[in-house]
Amino acid sequence: MSKRIFVFFVSVIMTFSIISTYATGDYEDVLENDDLIWYNDLQFFKPSGAIVGSRIESFVEQLEIPAEIEGVKVTAIEDRAFRGCEFLQSVKLPSGLVRIGESAFKDCEFLYEINLPDSLTYIDDWAFSGCVGLAHVEFSHNLIHIGERAFSGCKRLCEEFVLPDSLQSVGEFAFSGITPIDPIRIPANLTDIGEGAFACKRLTGIEVATGNPAYVAENGILFNKDKTILLACAENWKDTYEIPSTVTRIGSGAFEYRYLTEMTIPNHVTEMGESVFVACSKLESVILPSALTEIEGGTFIRCTSLEQVEFPKNLTRIGSAAFSSCSSLKKITIPETVSIIRENAFRRAGLREITIPSGVTGIGGGAFSGCDALRKVNFNAENCEFVGILDEWENVEFPVFEGCSALTEIIIGENVRSIPEFAFAGLGGYNGDSPLERVVIPESVTAIADNAFDEDGNFTIYGSADSYAQQYAERNSIPFVAVTSDKILPSVYATKGRNYTVTANIDFMREVSDKRVFTALYDEDGGIMAVDCQTITVPQRKVEVVLNFYTEFGPSASPDHVGVFIWDGEDKFNPVGYVYSTAVY
Repeated sequence: MSKRIFVFFVSVIMTFSIISTYATGDYEDVLENDDLIWYNDLQFFKPSGAIVGSRIESFVEQLEIPAEIEGVKVTAIEDRAFRGCEFLQSVKLPSGLVRIGESAFKDCEFLYEINLPDSLTYIDDWAFSGCVGLAHVEFSHNLIHIGERAFSGCKRLCEEFVLPDSLQSVGEFAFSGITPIDPIRIPANLTDIGEGAFACKRLTGIEVATGNPAYVAENGILFNKDKTILLACAENWKDTYEIPSTVTRIGSGAFEYRYLTEMTIPNHVTEMGESVFVACSKLESVILPSALTEIEGGTFIRCTSLEQVEFPKNLTRIGSAAFSSCSSLKKITIPETVSIIRENAFRRAGLREITIPSGVTGIGGGAFSGCDALRKVNFNAENCEFVGILDEWENVEFPVFEGCSALTEIIIGENVRSIPEFAFAGLGGYNGDSPLERVVIPESVTAIADNAFDEDGNFTIYGSADSYAQQYAERNSIPFVAVTSDKILPSVYATKGRNYTVTANIDFMREVSDKRVFTALYDEDGGIMAVDCQTITVPQRKVEVVLNFYTEFGPSASPDHVGVFIWDGEDKFNPVGYVYSTAVY
């Protein structure tokens, strides 16, 4: 008996192995097998009754799959069988078809019509993903499962969208990006819904059938039965939404495409999934819960109005593309507890200045790429294991600050020991010149990778005399200026419409009789809006000065940042001192 069982399992494994080989298009080793045949440009595996591939021409628009091929019923369309048939417009599937495989029709962009026979029970992951022309689907009355992202990106799918009563499970982001006209009804038998399944661009409502043991809907919000997980939100919620006290997790994609303007997530929420607020284009401010330790990937991607984010104090990780394309996000304070900033985390954000905390051990590739308003970086990460890696498990280099075309100043923190590869490379993008003018490197730095900066950069390194920074500069033919302080000319962000007092602690490079402290308030375009200049005469090399100024802001300008500079009266274009701390009141 045991020998028969062993032989049976071996035969099953071999059969599935062969099917898998055909499904991925690796047919060369089995083309002589009589079980694998071509029929009207369809490749058919007779033992499983599956269409495993095709050689239809790219311009074919109509396709009809027969119910039988050489007396064998067609019961399945295997993985990727028609993927990328870009001109395919209409497909007629046979009665008797049971399964549509993974990515079977993925990216068939012109596909607008397909019938799903009543025999169909299983639609696998990504089956119709990216079929942007698909406008109507009538589901089989025997359908049991719809896989992960099966219809994601089918943005025209809006008419007569009805889930069958037979349906038992729907995968993550299965219908992400569709635009149903009518409210979605969750059938009584549907007890397994993946997060983000109904992250639809337009969701007029969501209802749960009576007798469903797993889910409940209230006022257009979908929860699990005990209301500890918030899964989806209909578009009737605008401005803000008060999350119920029972909720401890906000599911992936829960508020995608909604018109919220502000959101305070209460402290009883301890977890948030990925892509929770994707493309919430009116969202301006967010307060995250204190217990949250990770911001998952894509959480706020394309929130173009987002201006303020209050991070939790115990945050440890910022996920990939978490704030990508948040073009109104000009200022953030990353908590010292953060250790990982994933790839593309702030790509194309509106940041003007950023401080990398001392505890950061890894920054993914492109984390701040395309931030074309970013002027200054304070790099305090003391022990970064990887910088500019696209993925922390795959060693693919991609500059962290690639395309930051306004970045002129980099300040390396006092306790930083090394500057790794690609840390500040690619600032000008692929074709532009590097904008970098000034890099301040402290004595603590004892190692700098040769490709840490752009080879064709036109910048100056400031640091202590006889330091490693000076050796690096001389070895790479970079101009070097010896200074007595390791911090230089910071810009401090100002608030709107009031008097300003700037306290600056200044370390002078040399003794001069008259020392002028020049303070300017700039608008977003770099224009000077107000100025205060004070002349002091003191014997000390270090001095604290207090400067005051006020301006009435013009109708088309708003204050953006304060700059503090020090000149002598004779050679005012060359600084004679450096600011190493400032405070704005």
